[in-house]
Amino acid sequence: MNDLKTYPEFQAALKAGRLMGSTDSSLPDRIHVPPCPDLNEVLWKEKMEKHEGKKGRFYVYGTVEDALGHIGDRPCPKCLKGIPSLRGFRGTWGGR
Repeated sequence: MNDLKTYPEFQAALKAGRLMGSTDSSLPDRIHVPPCPDLNEVLWKEKMEKHEGKKGRFYVYGTVEDALGHIGDRPCPKCLKGIPSLRGFRGTWGGR
């Protein structure tokens, strides 16, 4: 698991289709797969620039197990629509 601290890191993870997570003080923590409407520049700037990561952060994971261990079994209902659980997936996530 890596904490995405810069916007270029965030963009690179999106472009690579990496398994990502988001934490938020007012929304449920979620696991995402790009492209996802919840992984965007506006949310990045709000979380990381405006609030300096105090109200939420973005992460990238090497394996599904890493994501599950950090966020829990909370797939995003937008980008992982129809997938109620990630527990059946194993190993590395190579992107789409």
